[in-house]
Amino acid sequence: MNVAANANKKILIADDDASIRLVLSQAFTRLGYQVRATGNATTLLKWVSDGEGDLVVTDVVM
Repeated sequence: MNVAANANKKILIADDDASIRLVLSQAFTRLGYQVRATGNATTLLKWVSDGEGDLVVTDVVM
């Protein structure tokens, strides 16, 4: 995988479990992505509304 090609892409992560957020954040960061993570659905919705992310990873039950 070309890590440099991912540098301009942002992943938004929302999960109420801090350890899941941490693991996902670290994994995507290692792949070269910019990452924003939250445990709050309202924050995620604001980020999405503002057009901040290229991909959203979320806990559906949250």
